[in-house]
Amino acid sequence: MVHDENSFTFTEEGGGAGLFSTAKDLHQYTQMLLKEGELNGVRILTQESVLEMLKNQNPLSLTPRGLG
Repeated sequence: MVHDENSFTFTEEGGGAGLFSTAKDLHQYTQMLLKEGELNGVRILTQESVLEMLKNQNPLSLTPRGLG
């Protein structure tokens, strides 16, 4: 069961309250981001997509937020 005090704001669907994965999968995901969308020689995401994911999407706040 996920504990998310903000989930009441969603009426039907909402994103996850956190990251649910294995350490191995998280390592692969971060390696893919560090390599701008490529993992083990395979392009997973475009470089532009990764840069957009890592960009601060909340510039007016003191707490930066990204998509990725």
